[in-house]
Amino acid sequence: MRDADTAAGLGEMLRALKERAGLSYGALAGRLHLSTSTVHRYCTGDSVPAEFAPVERFGRICRADPEELLELHRRWAVADQVPPADDCPPRDATRTTRPTTFRLKVRSTAEDPVTMTAMDVRVLSAEAPPAGVTYADCQGADAQHSFAVDLDAPEPRAVSPRRGFPYQASAGTPLVLDVTTHTLKNEVRWYLELRWTQGPRSGTLRIDDGGHPFRTGAVK
Repeated sequence: MRDADTAAGLGEMLRALKERAGLSYGALAGRLHLSTSTVHRYCTGDSVPAEFAPVERFGRICRADPEELLELHRRWAVADQVPPADDCPPRDATRTTRPTTFRLKVRSTAEDPVTMTAMDVRVLSAEAPPAGVTYADCQGADAQHSFAVDLDAPEPRAVSPRRGFPYQASAGTPLVLDVTTHTLKNEVRWYLELRWTQGPRSGTLRIDDGGHPFRTGAVK
């Protein structure tokens, strides 16, 4: 059975956002392309969406700020670690999520600073995780900027709780990013693309594991 407290925590925040925005269940349902009863169950904690995407859309419709979006993501991840019920598709009840954090340090190799304008998540594959595999964390205590990525979303995006891009990096002052990813269903192979500008020049920097994609997986 679902842990009522964790599901209720997500529902409580959804209700608070709904009330602050002054929207009815019917109005939200229409904009989310869901039934009114489904939206009501999300807000009462009786049901948890199988994907984060509808929760994120709910938050954006209710004008949630970046920090609130990250908190929604955290509450959804915690509530969704147990098997969903009601109108959500079944999952392997023994599979849970263990978020994996990757630390990125970006420096300018030229005298002038470089401006990072955006970061995109590129998924190469999502397959059933192999048995006996563990996934390491690379998180530290001095991250300047943190991002969360739901790899189960149809189009995964890096969501920051604070001010987002652009950021600057120089030769003496690197840009430090912590990217925390999670998946409940698969082993996902993915990489990042950082878009940058420096004066009249611009380009895209691929961030991966030494020429290989990063791997994040659900664990049993």
